[in-house]
Amino acid sequence: MGFEVLFRPRRMQFEDDSLKRYFGVHDNSVVEGAAFLQYGGRKIELVQWSTPDQQNVHLKPSDIGVAHLAITVTNLEEALKYFAEQSDVKVRELSPLGFFYITTSWGMEIQIMKQKF
Repeated sequence: MGFEVLFRPRRMQFEDDSLKRYFGVHDNSVVEGAAFLQYGGRKIELVQWSTPDQQNVHLKPSDIGVAHLAITVTNLEEALKYFAEQSDVKVRELSPLGFFYITTSWGMEIQIMKQKF
């Protein structure tokens, strides 16, 4: 999608409870991977956690506590075609309001919107 990778730290696991103190996660949590990205001057951080108490629950968009990521694109139709060709995402119908949603294989909701300017 044209993101510039600013930084990709290695796997992070600490012997003490640093991650619990900093992030509020289980003592034995591990950051399996992370990426700090930039696109058009906008920055985003993606993190993949592994924890002993990790839950594998896919919430519905209407459930309490659900969040989604919104990304703007210059060509909505091209983005729709791109995501429709990806086997690991579910693509929803294009809205007449200028957006569509995808659901990743791990259950994250991402809204793809047409850039207004």
